[in-house]
Amino acid sequence: MKTSIIIIGLLFTICLLFSMHLHAQPDTTKYGGRPSFYLQAWGPEGVGVHANVFLGNRMSLNAGLGFNIDAHIGTNFYFTKRNKSKGAFYAGAQLCSYRIFKFNFDGKERQLAFYVPVGYEYISKKGFSFQVDIGPNMIQKDWGQYNTLPFLASLKIGFTPKK
Repeated sequence: MKTSIIIIGLLFTICLLFSMHLHAQPDTTKYGGRPSFYLQAWGPEGVGVHANVFLGNRMSLNAGLGFNIDAHIGTNFYFTKRNKSKGAFYAGAQLCSYRIFKFNFDGKERQLAFYVPVGYEYISKKGFSFQVDIGPNMIQKDWGQYNTLPFLASLKIGFTPKK
């Protein structure tokens, strides 16, 4: 358990350091600092809200909060510059916190996971946005919930305001 948490922490730190390095690059002309807001189905939060803030044309930070107080924070790396195309494939790294679901909302048991999505994002000229991704969910215990499965997928539909 301690070893897996250390490995997850190191991978997450490497991803954040890599994103800071890319943020320093001078290619942040169109999307830098621009946020996207989504409603999410499935994924780490099950049902929830998701925000994605572009650090540049190839990197973004994201966070989400779900109905069951499940949450994540992470980063995405885009394979094509976001200022060159409306759509782009990406790979990400997300540190997640899951809470066991109980109908009376007294589930206090939590566990950490590391979700590594590969996905596609589209942002229209008018701001309509969607993301779809799929990837492994490295988790200690499967509680029989969707978000504690060893493999996840998510769909996010939302809006990216113009600058």
